[in-house]
Amino acid sequence: MVKKYPSRSKGQVALDFMLSYGMAILIITLSLYVIFRVGLFNTKLAPLTCTSSASAFICEAASLTTSGNLTIVLAQNTNGPINITAAACSTLQNSSTNGPAYGNINLVPYLSSNSFYPNNALIHGLTIASDSAGRLSVYCYSSPSSPASSTLGSQFAGIVWINYTNVGLPLKTHTVQVVAEFNTRYT
Repeated sequence: MVKKYPSRSKGQVALDFMLSYGMAILIITLSLYVIFRVGLFNTKLAPLTCTSSASAFICEAASLTTSGNLTIVLAQNTNGPINITAAACSTLQNSSTNGPAYGNINLVPYLSSNSFYPNNALIHGLTIASDSAGRLSVYCYSSPSSPASSTLGSQFAGIVWINYTNVGLPLKTHTVQVVAEFNTRYT
């Protein structure tokens, strides 16, 4: 005996087709909108240049958020480990000292002024072994009052200084040095 199923009208089949394919198209469209809105395929957001002005340091990567938070991957080859105690980022160099014109102009450590470091960065310093790299976070300044901020994709050019000591040496001599000059876009 053959079992018969109730027949479906052509209208029901058309409605099922429109709902299933319509929902799939809607989900794909919304997904593509979100991906492009976030900027995952926006080539303007990639770092442009990050060069080191000191031969013992190599700037491997840099990115800057729209709130002025610079994250830089810095490698070093000073023939021994170093401890970075302070860092600064500014658009200009100070005309009278080897330091930035804006922001952390005296390159003070986190414990002296934590407002220059996002997310407790450098709270205990950052030790980088020779022939190794470390990730450093610091706010960039383009004016005396607050970190540089702009819209997504805007261009920013800055200079990074560090204050470091050589680990293991009897005297804790602090060295302030420009380690990178970069040109990037806000991400």
